[in-house]
Amino acid sequence: MREALITHRTTLLLSMAVAVLVFFLNRNATSELGIFGGHHIPYARALTGDFDRSVISYPMWGYPLIIAVFGTGIWLKLLQLVISFAAFLWIYREWIGDSQKTIVRIGVLILFAWIWFATASVYWPAAIAIPIWWISVTLHRRLTTIKPSTRTALLTGIAAGIVANFRSDFLLLTLFVFTAATLAGLINSPKKESLDKIKSLAIVFAVTLLTLLPWGIYNQINGEGFRLTSSNGGGVATISLGQLPGNSWGITPRDEFLVRYMESNSNETASPFDPTSDRLFWELFIDSIIDDPTEFAKKMLWNLKNSLLGGLYVGDIDTFGGVNSSERLDNWKESLKRLAGLNSNPNPESNSAESSGILSYQLALFVFGVAITAVTALLVIVAIGALILKTKIPASDTSDATLAAIVIGVLILIALFQYQPRHLSTAAPALIVLALPVINHWTSRLDNSRFLQKLRARSVR
Repeated sequence: MREALITHRTTLLLSMAVAVLVFFLNRNATSELGIFGGHHIPYARALTGDFDRSVISYPMWGYPLIIAVFGTGIWLKLLQLVISFAAFLWIYREWIGDSQKTIVRIGVLILFAWIWFATASVYWPAAIAIPIWWISVTLHRRLTTIKPSTRTALLTGIAAGIVANFRSDFLLLTLFVFTAATLAGLINSPKKESLDKIKSLAIVFAVTLLTLLPWGIYNQINGEGFRLTSSNGGGVATISLGQLPGNSWGITPRDEFLVRYMESNSNETASPFDPTSDRLFWELFIDSIIDDPTEFAKKMLWNLKNSLLGGLYVGDIDTFGGVNSSERLDNWKESLKRLAGLNSNPNPESNSAESSGILSYQLALFVFGVAITAVTALLVIVAIGALILKTKIPASDTSDATLAAIVIGVLILIALFQYQPRHLSTAAPALIVLALPVINHWTSRLDNSRFLQKLRARSVR
């Protein structure tokens, strides 16, 4: 009976059921709604004729273009679901399909589906960018492990370029991951093969940058200067310093700090996200690090600690029960984060939320959210442990340079800039693939332990 359950079809069917469930439950997610309504929708209007200069260089135009075509309702969400579904199947086939088949494996992959489709259900550009980026990663892996191909290199560059038109951080991540994976693939490779891999990498990067050229030219034509990245980078970098509680710079991790800083510098009318402000905040970011590098090192370690303890994005659990219960759940969540030493962002307007009884639906949701988040945190710790300790952990498999580069690259970006569970979820497939053999090994040992064998023998009697 057990063996009959452990099939690809069973895993995929259960994963798709979970995908539909979390997509439905997370439909009211408030994550990124401020940026969605305040930046992406105005940009979509600008692209359709309602010109607005203030949105030209921020955000990137990929998601607004999708909004202009599909609207802001069910069709946009369905597009995100379909793209995520296609990428999920490809990732399963290319990275997971050959893994050892066990009941635990099904459980871990169902958890992966929950994380993957929770991320895809939010109104934000990464809901589309992450699955397409993983398609580009999978294509690039073929270049480094199978055989270099001009056609594959072109497709990889196009996919990576499309993603970079959605979020600037993916350009940095792509450059790091593809370079690191290619260099690792050069070890012990014949000279001709090494040259072919380097040529393929050059094609990928050239196509990626060419795909960004239209956006850069669009900025240039509209008087914002030529740039291949969004103009909010300096602002994000600056307020990310405020993620360290009680930091010596007096920076808070909110956009309001950027506004106050500009007002104090006699720039009341400027946007914190235009190119001029971008340069100003990059200077502030660099000067702050130079002034107190020890504090910046603490900030990086703080973000890495949050990555380990905060886990991956599992949906806005506080909105699963509707708007009426969201304030109460949010209060509980932020209180628990403070106790755990994680970044807490309490809503100052939600202190009036009434408490709920111990058998309430809201409490059940809260407990579920804490439990599933804790499981994802454990998954992250196991995967990173396998990556660091390598062969010292039985059954760990870190031979895939692409997986290692993805986890390291995402953690570097998080340490340098911002940590949110949604940011770490970019590396979710890599973390799953790294953790899965280790989890399988130890659960198999537990299953075959004397203790469980004695329990089974007693139950048979």
